[in-house]
Amino acid sequence: MASPRHQTDTQLKEKPMSNTRLFARLSVAAVAVGALASSASAQQAQSTPFLGANFINFEGYKYGGMLPVGAEKNPDVLRVVIRAANSLGQMRDNQYQADPKVGGYYLVLGDTSLAMRIDGDGTWNGQKAHVVLDWDYGTPGIRLDVSTDGGKTHQIQVAANNLAWDEKAPGVYSGPAQTSAQERLILAYLMPSEAMLEVRDGLLSAKASKAGARDVVTVAVPKLGSGVNNVITFDADGHPVHTEIVLNGHTYTGDFDEFLADRMDMAVNFSHHVVLKLDGKEMANLELNWHQVNPYLIFPIPAQVASK
Repeated sequence: MASPRHQTDTQLKEKPMSNTRLFARLSVAAVAVGALASSASAQQAQSTPFLGANFINFEGYKYGGMLPVGAEKNPDVLRVVIRAANSLGQMRDNQYQADPKVGGYYLVLGDTSLAMRIDGDGTWNGQKAHVVLDWDYGTPGIRLDVSTDGGKTHQIQVAANNLAWDEKAPGVYSGPAQTSAQERLILAYLMPSEAMLEVRDGLLSAKASKAGARDVVTVAVPKLGSGVNNVITFDADGHPVHTEIVLNGHTYTGDFDEFLADRMDMAVNFSHHVVLKLDGKEMANLELNWHQVNPYLIFPIPAQVASK
């Protein structure tokens, strides 16, 4: 029986390539971890049709899944998102779901890694804090849990789609939100793993440019509103190291480094130093203790919010 690596090399390639190192870290193990995320991916609202099993051939490899139909027509951006997915461990093959009758094996970019949890310590709005941040790109939803004063002060802010509220414990309503859902969701869209997904979904209209030797992609983020873009800078390895979104006249930025593997050992990498700013003022400076790909996340809408 062929090994998973052998299947990847022989069935995903359209023709031989010299740069095989790019795909050396492909891991089929995380496909099982991504089963829950794959179901979320099917629910993901995308304005353009996606490839599914109707893969494309691009520079020697087959790509399918949630890539938009026509992705190969924007090759400069497609190359960036492929490199980013590989660097972040968000590139997988589909061999457990592949149907030989409709094309067989191909690579997917981010289809199996739509949700994340990060746990870190540092500062939040100038105070020493412990922060747990959950987000689900498919919903989209976010839960920000900040503990300050050595755990004496505890605040949980939540948003799902266009609704926002506060909680006293995860899933337990405490009161109305003081900020909009978009202002809360923006934290997730700044993150490296989500920036890669934004480029994937918006690939048809995304624009590639350069900042010195670094790649920059400007892509629309329609879930944050019409005309809202994320300007993403990638390092030489393909990691998204700087993100910038202007929303309602305010500039939100994220800076990232120290990309490490996740606590579940599924080879999904994330920045373990996270700096977030609002209009140039530091909101968060966190050193992560760990991150987890595809935790079980739900955002039940409180009756007090749903009735409005």
